[in-house]
Amino acid sequence: MINSFRVFFVKILLIVALIFAVGALQLGDVAGQSRFRISENKTEEPKSQAVSETGVQTGFSSSSSPITPQESSDTASMTIMDAKPEYDPVAVNGKYFEGWDTPQLALIFTGGLDGYVEPCGCAGIAQMKGGLSRRSTFFKELRAKNWPYISIDNGGFVKGFGRQEELKYFSMIIPSMVDQMKYDAVGLGPNDLRLSADSLLPYTMNSEDNPSVIASANVGIYEFDPVLTAPYRVIDKHGVRIGVTSIIGNSWKPNVGNTGILIDDPIKRLKKIVPQMEKDRCKWLILISHASAEETLTIAREFPQFGIIVCADTPSEPPLTPKLITDNASDSQDAGSVQKAQYLIEAGEKGKFAIVLGFFENDAIKYQRVAFDSRYKNDRLIVEQMQLYQENLQTELETKGFAGFGINPVAPPNSKMLGNFVGSAKCESCHDESYRIWRRSDHAKAWQSLAETSVPARIYDPECVCCHVVGWSAEEKYPYTGGFSNEKGKMTHDLVNVGCENCHGPGENHCKVELGTNEAEQERYRAAMRLSTDEAGQRFCYSCHDLDNSPEFNFETYWPKIEHKELLDLDE
Repeated sequence: MINSFRVFFVKILLIVALIFAVGALQLGDVAGQSRFRISENKTEEPKSQAVSETGVQTGFSSSSSPITPQESSDTASMTIMDAKPEYDPVAVNGKYFEGWDTPQLALIFTGGLDGYVEPCGCAGIAQMKGGLSRRSTFFKELRAKNWPYISIDNGGFVKGFGRQEELKYFSMIIPSMVDQMKYDAVGLGPNDLRLSADSLLPYTMNSEDNPSVIASANVGIYEFDPVLTAPYRVIDKHGVRIGVTSIIGNSWKPNVGNTGILIDDPIKRLKKIVPQMEKDRCKWLILISHASAEETLTIAREFPQFGIIVCADTPSEPPLTPKLITDNASDSQDAGSVQKAQYLIEAGEKGKFAIVLGFFENDAIKYQRVAFDSRYKNDRLIVEQMQLYQENLQTELETKGFAGFGINPVAPPNSKMLGNFVGSAKCESCHDESYRIWRRSDHAKAWQSLAETSVPARIYDPECVCCHVVGWSAEEKYPYTGGFSNEKGKMTHDLVNVGCENCHGPGENHCKVELGTNEAEQERYRAAMRLSTDEAGQRFCYSCHDLDNSPEFNFETYWPKIEHKELLDLDE
């Protein structure tokens, strides 16, 4: 009887051991597969993709195979715990150039950069569009396929003004687009004229030996002299001559306070310039119009010599099909149904798209909208240029401080009552559960995404820092007094990350009264810092989680991840 029991007991132990062994093997297999998938994304390139002349992975492919997200230079590094479903830009945005043979010529139009040199990437860069580094890869892909093309940008490179915009323009935008991507023609937009005449002149200076790619019919730097600012560009490439000019319309004429920048009436200047362009025997004349859509159409009909009109008054996403301006129509129409019309090109906003016109035999013309999405990997050379720009920002901050950027910290809202910022760690002793929720959230790792995930790091970039620290205005991109600072070699580490005071306001006086015994004062400061759910969403969340930085953000979806409520001690 005893022996039988022992045999039975040994069998039970063997079965249990076997179960554990199988389970361990399965777990090991799953973990191994997960590690392999992540390693595979970092070390191997999809075989269905073309490779550009510098060896970077590209997205020009007629294959229907899904394209994997970009490698570490273009996406945040991830752990198995952080992994999200793979984003397929081809499935979302479609294939490009289907049914196209190599064209005799491709005209490529981009524009409206507005200072968005690279997508933010905070909320998943794979889903975002735009970026000069992706755009450069797109051009390299075309060259790898031996496509003859001419590239034209509207201009409108910057949005704000001040030292940061100057550094962005001269150390990132111009080197990337002119030196690396080698644009053939570039217009001048109203915001570009916020830069000083002295700083613009080296790039608008024009000579036979060193022609400028920048051209404007009605903007003069110091005077209307073609040596100082080219009124138009003639591009002679691939056996075709193309004439390009740009104007700033009266409807968009900026109030330029910069001495030395002149703006004349666009129609008056075009009447002088168009006959000169016609004498150059160009196959196509192209006008870039920085004006309202209504004024652009008026100018287009005044000058039918322009076969292509590029309108900067554009929807955020360009149309999927071309538009034509007809001789006798009162508005633009879809292409294909009318004769003797001008092409109307709308390139979209923030440099996220290109419009490509392909010219083929028998005067056939094809149109393709291209989104600079994550099928295009970051070009290493442009990433290096971005690194230089970030280093220039750091140097400026460390030597001159915020004043070097023309940034003057202002008092935070309600600071007279609430006092100064103290950092989230001060909240833990009383609000332990809310603090625990915060520590587990991505808000507590916001600085890490700038310092470690972003390539290159952007911890000295005010346009990025404002949404990753305590004590800055996210909308206006300037610091509050007593908020986070990284100027002149000093950094307030206790105010990094998005913390309690981003929404509830400075906590200094609230902390002070909690150490006392005045219950009325304690309740007054508590009430001043309480925040309803609606207030949080409308006043604070969307200031950073906007369409630029978090295109898929939905308050109702994300609020539960950080929701924190505390019972009020009310005497009944």
